[in-house]
Amino acid sequence: MKRPWCIHTVVYNEPLWWPIWRRYYSRWFEPQDIYVNHVIKPRRTWFDDHLVGDCWRHGHELIPFYESERLDFALNTSRINTRVRELLERYEQVITCEIDEFLVSPVGLGPYLSAWDGNVGLASGYEVVHHFRPYKRSGVPQDPEPAIAWNKPLLAQRAWWYRSLLYSKPVITTIPITYRDGLHTCVEAESARYTSDLLLLHLSKIDWDLAIERRKARIGQREPTDNHSFFGDELAQWWFTTVDSGTPLPVGYEAIPEWVQLAL
Repeated sequence: MKRPWCIHTVVYNEPLWWPIWRRYYSRWFEPQDIYVNHVIKPRRTWFDDHLVGDCWRHGHELIPFYESERLDFALNTSRINTRVRELLERYEQVITCEIDEFLVSPVGLGPYLSAWDGNVGLASGYEVVHHFRPYKRSGVPQDPEPAIAWNKPLLAQRAWWYRSLLYSKPVITTIPITYRDGLHTCVEAESARYTSDLLLLHLSKIDWDLAIERRKARIGQREPTDNHSFFGDELAQWWFTTVDSGTPLPVGYEAIPEWVQLAL
């Protein structure tokens, strides 16, 4: 008999996000229902061994993804598609979420999944943004938001987000799925509709200093034209005025609802 649901993610050298992601989803998933696709590069880091030990201690299954120095989105997308097919042999629902992505629902993620019925479920994506410079709200000057205190609830420390079509992604499936590169879309979800009862929060912009550190650590792993390759004022311009696809921000910032701020 199949278990009701599981979740899996892809992890490469994420000492900060991994424990946050694991603790959050452990609220809704049993340890044996959390799967980690571990990207292993030729130059191993201390975190590779830490992740292996952490998954062993907590009872999560670890699946190695061996990769070259440069990121290979097509290869990892193909691997994820295969993993979903394998997991569907054991589970009714398979949830796919990357390491800086968090699913929230006003009814709670567990109750939402229990009531959900369909083939492919799409989340409504939102990008949470750190306003690290002084800004104006309705013409009134506002002080910059401080850096994140990682030992405190994260979302309560941020006030603003914007709707992101790029992160309005297929995240739940009960059928074999064909993701496209980057896992932002899939063939099977083209006729599906987004729901306001399931939100995907993308947190790569939640802290400016963290973003700089992550970009520096990944120099040489992406194409030179990739928007993760620039810094300074150019990065700040992109940070506040574009979505992750590089297109201009289609709408203004919105205040993050209180129920969302309490979720993580």
